Amino acid sequence: MSRPKIPQDTQNRILYRNAWHCCVCRKRREILIHHIDENPTNNVDDNLAIICLKCHGKAHTKHALSQNLTAERIRDHKRRWEEDVQEGRSSGMVPEFVPGPAVWTYINHERFFAVL
Repeated sequence: MSRPKIPQDTQNRILYRNAWHCCVCRKRREILIHHIDENPTNNVDDNLAIICLKCHGKAHTKHALSQNLTAERIRDHKRRWEEDVQEGRSSGMVPEFVPGPAVWTYINHERFFAVL
């Protein structure tokens, strides 16, 4: 049985809400869309989190004596990160490395005029 594909509009919406950054470490590196409940057929927005490959490995690894990256923790990171992106407090507003003049890779268009 093949894994159902996440609809493109859902992917785009989730990526935009997260400014293409991992919601756990908040870095822009190789990212993927993670099913928080580990059910690949559950493609509702609340079950999908943007995480990098490093954090994804942590999400699927459990250690007896450490603070694991549980589904509850991923949901909390996702909620806090999306709030920060929405409010424009994120590092996702500007690129990490700016070669020369400022280059904007992500702008919160809804808040742009409020800031001006």
